[in-house]
Amino acid sequence: MKGLVLIVPPRDGPVTPRWSSCPGPLVPVANRPLLAHAVDMLIAAGAGEVAVVCPPVLLSDLRSAGAGRTAVDVEWIASDATDDAGRAILGAEAFLGGDRFLVHTTRGLWLRHRRRLRQALRSSEDAALLYVAGAAVTEPARVLQPVPAPVGHGPSAASPDAAAAAAEFAVACFGPEIVEALHGVAAPEASLGSALEALARQGAGVRPCPAEGWYGFDGSAEELLTLNRLALDDLPDARLPSSLADSRVTGRLDVHATARVSRSVIRGPVVIGARARIADAYLGPHTVVGDDGVVENAEVEATVLVAGARVQNTGVRIESSVIGEGASVTRSFELPRALRLALGPDATVELA
Repeated sequence: MKGLVLIVPPRDGPVTPRWSSCPGPLVPVANRPLLAHAVDMLIAAGAGEVAVVCPPVLLSDLRSAGAGRTAVDVEWIASDATDDAGRAILGAEAFLGGDRFLVHTTRGLWLRHRRRLRQALRSSEDAALLYVAGAAVTEPARVLQPVPAPVGHGPSAASPDAAAAAAEFAVACFGPEIVEALHGVAAPEASLGSALEALARQGAGVRPCPAEGWYGFDGSAEELLTLNRLALDDLPDARLPSSLADSRVTGRLDVHATARVSRSVIRGPVVIGARARIADAYLGPHTVVGDDGVVENAEVEATVLVAGARVQNTGVRIESSVIGEGASVTRSFELPRALRLALGPDATVELA
């Protein structure tokens, strides 16, 4: 079985979050790109090989950022058609080679009920099993009921059920029949919804069901914090590195070998990235310090510091926050005292 990660644009919000300089698939979840988690999920669900289908403009950045961050080497497929899953699948036809395949989109991550998902994907014999995010499907798994084709008028347009499943699915398992059905849809539509409708009309199993373990990501800081919290809850126990000096640690901790932690209190789950520096600090649960991040003489909890962010001498605990690449939160002791800010678009500062 093969696996595809589809780099699809978010339904709401920009491809690149306002608080970040990286595209959505590269936002850090537990200090690894969302894309890397998606690849690992496909491997765990039974895919032997994985390809990433992405717009050509993002190919170089995604390839360089993803190198070495996934469980396996992936194949990269450039496609201008990632806004429609059907055309994106056709762009990967050579890679798929007629095999059954899994698809994971980058509008979020599957972070709960993973064992149940793996069992369902591996045992499915449907032509299409689609786990649909949002309110598009509220019933348990069921066979799609197609709209009959009008007599003498060729294939009908996709039914609302098929269109919703095609547009809103988060994870799916397809048989090779879907590729043939996509070829049978008249261009330029070639949409997944129309292909699903055609398969259902032929009596093939097309089964949408709710994506109960899926958590979406549309670029908001709140959703990033949720993804990180859930991913950190699954953080495995790790041996404490020798770089911890005069520090107290409880809970699960993942510290890169090049990070330095001194005179600090850490309550996991916490991830600390490469070359990060933590000194005279408190890191509370569900905190991620990215590569080259700095926390000194400060308290941080349930917060994501993206690569290069700095928190120093704040005098107040920072919590439930996202601090973007290279951003700095510091306290100056110069007089006269004042609040001095340099904020980008859509930034939020909440004083308490």
